[in-house]
Amino acid sequence: MELVDDRLSDMLSGKQEVTVILRLLMDEQGKLVHGNLVDVDGQSRGRFSDWGDLVSLLQQWLDSQERRGS
Repeated sequence: MELVDDRLSDMLSGKQEVTVILRLLMDEQGKLVHGNLVDVDGQSRGRFSDWGDLVSLLQQWLDSQERRGS
């Protein structure tokens, strides 16, 4: 059984998946206190205290990946 069909394989050629980890501290009501964006090597890529900051931080990280070409 083939897990990736040929069409998906063609569409993904030249692309790569990346993984980031979100470490979140939530209060007892489930509200975000703060969080960290961490890469798979365990390196913190930034801290955020609201969801808007997370989006900005993630965009900055993605932009840096594009500049590095990785």
